Amino acid sequence: MPIAFSTNRHGSSDFEIYTMTSPGGSQTCHTDQAGHDVASAWSADGEKLVFATSRTQGSGSDFNLFTMAKNRTNQQPLVVRAAMDIFPDW
Repeated sequence: MPIAFSTNRHGSSDFEIYTMTSPGGSQTCHTDQAGHDVASAWSADGEKLVFATSRTQGSGSDFNLFTMAKNRTNQQPLVVRAAMDIFPDW
């Protein structure tokens, strides 16, 4: 299973979710929406990634939980509410 991490290395102030195949291996960006995408965790079967995001916030520092398939598709809200939902785990 690839290593998942958050970084803002791509030149924006927003953090995005990246994966890499092994330490020092190839890296792939999985998110590119406005807002911070952080604190990701793989499902036990390695098919989905859950992460916290501020992309749906109205104001303030709300974070909501989203999931996506391992191939970066099907990004969907899991929990969206006026609260700080962060650091998900399966």
